Amino acid sequence: MTTPRHDVIVVGGGSLGLAAAYHAARDGARVLVLERHRLFNDRGASGQAARQFRIQYNQREVSQLVLDSLPLWHALSRESGRELLLRAGCLWFGDPTVTGAEGQIAAVTRVMQELRLAHEPVDAAVLARRFAFRDLPPSYRGFFQPDGAAIDLPGTLHALHAGAAATGRADFREHAAVVAFAAHADGVTVRTAEAVHHAQRAILVPGPYVHDVTRLLGFRIDATIWEMVSASFRRRGPDVDYPTWISFDAERDGDPMLYYGFPSTPWAHPDRITVAANYPVRIHHDIASYTRVPDPATTAAIGRWVAAHMPGLDPTPQDPSTCACALVTAPPDHRTLRRELLVDFAPPHVPHREHIVVCATGWVAKIVPLLGRICADLALHGRTASDLTGLGLTPDVYAETPPT
Repeated sequence: MTTPRHDVIVVGGGSLGLAAAYHAARDGARVLVLERHRLFNDRGASGQAARQFRIQYNQREVSQLVLDSLPLWHALSRESGRELLLRAGCLWFGDPTVTGAEGQIAAVTRVMQELRLAHEPVDAAVLARRFAFRDLPPSYRGFFQPDGAAIDLPGTLHALHAGAAATGRADFREHAAVVAFAAHADGVTVRTAEAVHHAQRAILVPGPYVHDVTRLLGFRIDATIWEMVSASFRRRGPDVDYPTWISFDAERDGDPMLYYGFPSTPWAHPDRITVAANYPVRIHHDIASYTRVPDPATTAAIGRWVAAHMPGLDPTPQDPSTCACALVTAPPDHRTLRRELLVDFAPPHVPHREHIVVCATGWVAKIVPLLGRICADLALHGRTASDLTGLGLTPDVYAETPPT
């Protein structure tokens, strides 16, 4: 057996892969990151300028992970010399009984009460007076949670990469798609088109390319790939701004009526506000069908919502873009999430599963520093101090398939 040059191979160089490499290298491990495209690319869920940071979730365990991530966010900000969380608060509003991609207002409110998270109720009058949303149905209700923020995603990616590289123990390979994977008693062997790599452990964090990686090991996670669209809108004045926000309503005339947005950010188009459709434009069962071409009908729908309810913005969409995210949904309704996040060792039928950590699905930007810590701990020590209740690779979320 070839002596491993690395202790850990990380498959996937997005935000989570870089976070896992950051923590493993700082723990003294020799780390190799294999990224199928270039680093800092926009082909998955880590390529845009911002992501929402929120504490509130339907699952109490996930909310607790977000709370536990805060010290790591602050430490990474200090280390990078750049504030990575732009605190603006998080506003949820709409029909409190409607379940959207992010959850349900009523259910999330119960979790906030259980965790004693600060929040205040809002209604349509407050939304108009305090937050400048207009012409909303008078029945709308919701809450404002003051700790919500916009994540500086480019800053986070570069901080994690720089922190890992500074140890001298992290190597990065771009354009290195994995084509074969095997685990054995001595570790793992990973082959790309250019080379064969050996290590003691592997961390699989392939994002929307999850099926391309897990099929090499003989299983398929029950995940669909959401293609989502966003656009930016010019502010009508320098004082116009919004918190992070999510709206909920029942589908109307073919419009899913689920939208979300961000405040202006100093790191990307500070004269604009980003608004996005909080539903999949297309559902993919394989990433190969993802074209990265923003759907013009969805872009127009976002513009109509802005024109109807956000008078501080010019409703003409600017620079529409897409992202792709792997999610465990609840068929036949692929717009509803069944699980927020999966993190575990490979399934029991995979030989030497204890050498392979899998972290897949979900919108994980909010907990990236902590989730990278968890993946590194599982790979290096076989355990983590974090509570992963309800986040495992249970038989209801994967199927055994012939390895390729």
